[in-house]
Amino acid sequence: MDTFTKGQRISSRPLTEPLLFFDSCALVKLFVNEDEPATAIARRLWTARKQIYSSIVSVGEVLSAFARKKREGSLSSRAYNNACKKFIGSLQKDPYADVWRAIETFQGKNSPVTSPVIKLLPLTDYFAPSRLSKMAKKYHFEFGDAWHLTALLSGLSGLEIVPKKYRLLFVSSDEKFCKAVEKEKYEILDLRKGKSQVLKDIIQYSIKRC
Repeated sequence: MDTFTKGQRISSRPLTEPLLFFDSCALVKLFVNEDEPATAIARRLWTARKQIYSSIVSVGEVLSAFARKKREGSLSSRAYNNACKKFIGSLQKDPYADVWRAIETFQGKNSPVTSPVIKLLPLTDYFAPSRLSKMAKKYHFEFGDAWHLTALLSGLSGLEIVPKKYRLLFVSSDEKFCKAVEKEKYEILDLRKGKSQVLKDIIQYSIKRC
């Protein structure tokens, strides 16, 4: 059986290249060392894939996580500054840049991008307070987490140009977030579960692409 068929929104096609959606805690691991082997796995996936997706809400959360680690003494001032610069430098500035780059590469005008980037999903202009309250109550979230998940799921509507052969795979190491996304009928790649079949499959697929 296909290992990516748990959720109703996951196709039953053979293993293909999934789109990886990193939540904030997964993004943090790309720039600071924590929770091995989860950090190594997250970085390996990003390096192999070259492009991952996240919500614009993640920007503030990731920078806040860096600042908290600095206050707690787990990050030096130099490491903090480097993490912030690398993270901000990895954000794709133009939401359509990858489309035009692909066209130019096809026409022989450009060389493919080799540095990994983080593509931020577009943010819906307005979320009704009642919607966020419902999300927070449903999953016992704080409002910040409810806003993050709502923005992440809503941002998927901006991916109509993505070929349907791609799967959506949410990458996280947060237990509560993982359970919430699974209840929303999407597949989760839990970085804490290094022996999970889904994780083995995606790593194996990434290795073949390198």
